[in-house]
Amino acid sequence: MQKRFDKTIWRRIGLIAVLLPICLIFPFALLLVGFLAWTIYADLTAPPETPSLPAVRTWRDAKPEDDDWLTLFCEGCESPAEEQFLRAMVKEFDLKPSNGVLKSPRLTLEMQVEFSRYRYDFLANGRQVIEVDGATYHSSPEDVERDRVRDEYSKQYGYSVLRIPASIVFRNPREAVRRVAVALVDTPTFTPARSPKPEIKKPNVSQSIFAIGRAIDEILQNANFETRSQRSTAAFLKAIDFERLALESLIAGAELDRELHERTPEERARDEERRAHEDRDEFLKRLNEAIESDQAVFEWDSIAKPPAVEDPEVQKRIDIAYERAMEGRNQWLADLKTRCAQDFVFARFFWKRLNKSGYPISRATTIVPASVYLMAL
Repeated sequence: MQKRFDKTIWRRIGLIAVLLPICLIFPFALLLVGFLAWTIYADLTAPPETPSLPAVRTWRDAKPEDDDWLTLFCEGCESPAEEQFLRAMVKEFDLKPSNGVLKSPRLTLEMQVEFSRYRYDFLANGRQVIEVDGATYHSSPEDVERDRVRDEYSKQYGYSVLRIPASIVFRNPREAVRRVAVALVDTPTFTPARSPKPEIKKPNVSQSIFAIGRAIDEILQNANFETRSQRSTAAFLKAIDFERLALESLIAGAELDRELHERTPEERARDEERRAHEDRDEFLKRLNEAIESDQAVFEWDSIAKPPAVEDPEVQKRIDIAYERAMEGRNQWLADLKTRCAQDFVFARFFWKRLNKSGYPISRATTIVPASVYLMAL
C-alpha cells in the first residue's frame, strides 16, 4: 500500500516537471501544476487510515433468535412510558422482530415512523398511529392545538390517531393495550395509508443558498443547545445511574443473604467456599466487602433537579431529560417497593444492606415497609 502511494506521488512530480516548460508557452498550464502540487501536499499531510469500528447494533438489526432483541427495541424508545407501553404490547400480542418491525399474526407494530414532517411513536397495522403523551409537553393550550393540527394532517393521508397518556401506561398497562385493541377494529390487518403527493417547487439560486445557510445555522444552534443541556444534566443523570446500579447490587446481596440464611450450616460453608473462588462483578464485590466490614465507602449523591438556566430552549431540553429520567427512576423504585411489601423476608435483609451501605434513610423508608425498619430500631 505504501509503495503504491509513493509511486503516485512520483508520477505527479514527474508530470509537474513536464508541465513547467509548457507553462512558458501556455501560462494556463500553471493551474494544472498548482492543482497537482496541492494533491501531493494533501496526500503527504493526510492522517493515517484507521480501521473502522463495527457498527453498533440497534433494534432495526434485531432478530428473533437474539436474546436481547426486546432490550434493543426498548433502547429505541424515547421515554420510559414508551418502553412500558412497548413491553405490554409485546406480551399481549406475542410480537417478534422482523427486519426492524414487530410482527405477529394479529399485529404489525412499527416504531419511530417518519412521515412527512412528523415522526410517530408507534404505527400499528400500517395505518393506526399510537402516541404516548407525557403531561409536560401535551397539556398546555398551545400543546393541545399543536397536537390537533398534527392529527388532522395525519388523517388527511389515511391515518387514524390514538393518543394514550403516559400516566395510564404507568398505572394500568392493560388499559393502554385495551385501547389499542379497540382502535384496531377498523384496521385488523396491515393496510398502508395513502402517501402524500410531493409538492413540486423549484427554488431559485438565492433561495437555495439561503436555505442551506439557515440549515447550517440550525444544526450549529441545536448542537450548542444539546451540549449545554448535557453539561447541566450530567451530574444528575450520573447520580441516578449510580443509585440504580448500587441498589441492584444491594438487592443481589440481600438475595444471597436470604439464601444462606435458609440453608443448613454445612450448605452455608460449602456455598461460601464456592463464592470465594468465583469471578464476581467488581462493583458488587467491592460493595459487599465494604458492607461486611461495616464500612460505608460509597457516597450517595443527592438526586435533585438541575439548576435553572436563562436560555428557554436549553431549559426545555433539561426539563425533558429530567422528566424522562425521573419517570424511569420512580417506576423502578415503585416496583422495588412492591417487592418489599410482598416479600417481608427479602425486605428485612435488604433493609440491613441499605443501612450498612449508607443509603439515605429518607429514601430507604419510602421503599421498605414501616414494619421492617421499625423492628430494626
